[in-house]
Amino acid sequence: MKELVKNTDPHTKEVLYVFEDEESGQWISNPLWIPEMTAYVSPERYGFKIWDTGGGCTAHGQEFMLDGKKVIMLLTDGNLCHIEDDSEMATVGLYDEEMEELPGQIYWEVTR
Repeated sequence: MKELVKNTDPHTKEVLYVFEDEESGQWISNPLWIPEMTAYVSPERYGFKIWDTGGGCTAHGQEFMLDGKKVIMLLTDGNLCHIEDDSEMATVGLYDEEMEELPGQIYWEVTR
């Protein structure tokens, strides 16, 4: 399982956590972007899947380890739906295994 680590890059300080791309070895701060190709992508490129989050809502989701605990990272388009090809931005949130927000409501936005 991939590990989330605290983001220390001052150029992307609004992004709280990053993960390593298994294919390129690069640290990913925006799962809508491929740094080496300077191109936009689906979060599925990094292993995210479309999850049903209840109430007719969907998100791209993936499990990660953070400080020794399993967490879920969800990406929505701001309207409680998963990311589509024409989505301009995503809200990124971290949740526990029961899909409850982590203490402190950990979330941030990324754009294409």
